[in-house]
Amino acid sequence: MAIPQRFTLTALALCLIITFSLPTSAQAGRLAAGIVAGDITGLNLKYWQSNHRAFDLAAGWSDDEANVKLDYLYHEHHMLNVQQGRFIVYYGMGLYATSHRGSTTATNETVPVNDDAENNGIINENDNNGDDNNENNVAAANTQDGTASNNSEDDIFGVRIPFGVEYFLPGMPLSIFGDVAPAMDIYPETDFSGQVMVGARFIF
Repeated sequence: MAIPQRFTLTALALCLIITFSLPTSAQAGRLAAGIVAGDITGLNLKYWQSNHRAFDLAAGWSDDEANVKLDYLYHEHHMLNVQQGRFIVYYGMGLYATSHRGSTTATNETVPVNDDAENNGIINENDNNGDDNNENNVAAANTQDGTASNNSEDDIFGVRIPFGVEYFLPGMPLSIFGDVAPAMDIYPETDFSGQVMVGARFIF
């Protein structure tokens, strides 16, 4: 398994420190954990500071990529009314980091045959054998399609503005959520994108 660079590991560590440094004497129902899929596929943790504010952490990883995001969210409880269960709308601001490790393939270039001397008519009979050997060697090299592999690593760090909804199932400590987020990369260069995530959480 490829090891993510220190940049993303540091970002993940900071997110975990911030999340788990919150008060441990929280009331029942303030902590929820589950899974998330989308731009980040992995684990999700949400901690409610109050009825309206919460921290939302998600982290996912694979052999060649690691992702993490931390959002600070504000929730509106009365914008969507349903007969059963409960719908809330949320929005906020967050940070995200991605570390990707891949490989690039390079192909051997064809080596041209230098025939200037032959075109100028200055090759003598004594050099014919040497020239023939050189041409044979070049031809053999040109017919080989060799490849070389190079590892490349990319770290991305940016900010996001999530907008989403969360539905709390009636009579069950479960919720289903989904959000979209305009995102802007800050490091290594500025770039704009969109992020989509859906998931489910168990409420403790």
